[in-house]
This record gives sequence, C-alpha cells and structure tokens, in this order.
Amino acid sequence: MAGQLYRHSYRVTYADCTVGNHIYYSRYLNLLEAARGEFFR
Repeated sequence: MAGQLYRHSYRVTYADCTVGNHIYYSRYLNLLEAARGEFFR
C-alpha cells in the first residue's frame, strides 16, 4: 500500500540558529507546528 508523500519547505532564518549555525531545539516545535498546519490545510 503506497501512501502519499507530503513535503513542506521552510527557510531557516538567522534568528533560528545559534552561533555555530545549529538550529535551536525549541524552534523544531515551531517548524513542526507550521508543517502540521499546512498538512491539514
């Protein structure tokens, strides 16, 4: 049974990153929430 693939593009801004260009862990929840909202749209 093949399911549909859902892909959500998000541009990571400088405000989302640390000095070493790693994304903050708390921002992952924001990214997932945005993708979930687009998925159900």
